[in-house]
Amino acid sequence: MTSRSRYWEGQALTYDEWIDALGSRRKTLLPFAAANRKQERRIQPPRIWHVERRYRQWDGPIGPWAEHFGKGRGQVYSLDGKEPIRSCNEVEVAKLLEAVRFEAFWISSYNPSAIPELWRSWVLAPAEMPNWLKDLDSRIRQRLRVRAVVSPTSLPGTLADHTKALSSSNVKAQRKTSKRAKRTG
Repeated sequence: MTSRSRYWEGQALTYDEWIDALGSRRKTLLPFAAANRKQERRIQPPRIWHVERRYRQWDGPIGPWAEHFGKGRGQVYSLDGKEPIRSCNEVEVAKLLEAVRFEAFWISSYNPSAIPELWRSWVLAPAEMPNWLKDLDSRIRQRLRVRAVVSPTSLPGTLADHTKALSSSNVKAQRKTSKRAKRTG
């Protein structure tokens, strides 16, 4: 039985089935925590599975910002050889996750209308999220707000911190920004 058929029969997928859907050969249990904290942690961060997926970096023309949404040299070749051939990590992960769930998208809060046309079928603005995902997002945000008011140091960071920490393209951008700040400051 394939992962897709297990999902559509209402059965939950195991971690190994999700890892298999992503095509990763390696999984590692790592802390889920913000890279930089203003205050020292009082408890250990939760540990979650991280998967590694290798991409072939795009070596073709980069083009203007409007054609790559700021991805520049962070663009990659399509993993499956299908459109879009010039792609990015977020689109490729959405394409991989479609193997187990048809509602697999990159949710972009940063000006989603500016995403290049060739990537748009894999991208949604937050307002376009399916209702079940809007509900989940709302419940997570409420829980974070409540816990943050009670004890700000009990959280491993904000959701935005985690998103930044998990995105290799943002990590690269942060490195570039710090190098630029060191040069100018």
